Amino acid sequence: EETIGKKAVDYLPEFYAMGKRGIASFAPLVTAAAKEGDEVALEILSLNMKEIASLLEKAKTELPNENPLKCIFVGGLTAEADLLFPLIRSHLPEEKVYDIRVYSREAVEGAILLAKEVAKEKGREKA
Repeated sequence: EETIGKKAVDYLPEFYAMGKRGIASFAPLVTAAAKEGDEVALEILSLNMKEIASLLEKAKTELPNENPLKCIFVGGLTAEADLLFPLIRSHLPEEKVYDIRVYSREAVEGAILLAKEVAKEKGREKA
């Protein structure tokens, strides 16, 4: 409320009108509040990390022979991996193994690796 200048509940119509990108811009406020022990912020993060865990479980179902399943995260919130990754792990079944980490190189390197893989696959299709 200090940051936005009014009660949070009064700000909701504007908040939702911003769309996903606008809503995501509040993530640093939520993570900061969670670090200070704010229960609502922790619940918001936990619910969102539960969704990510669900996506990882689906990926594990599609790639059952990948053990551990490598899960590489990129983007702004990866700076909060110490807070977020334990929340993700708390929603994953224990019997499945996931290798969750932050991509530590430049994003362009990942794009180049992907382009090489695509080119290699296209070369196989022509042969």
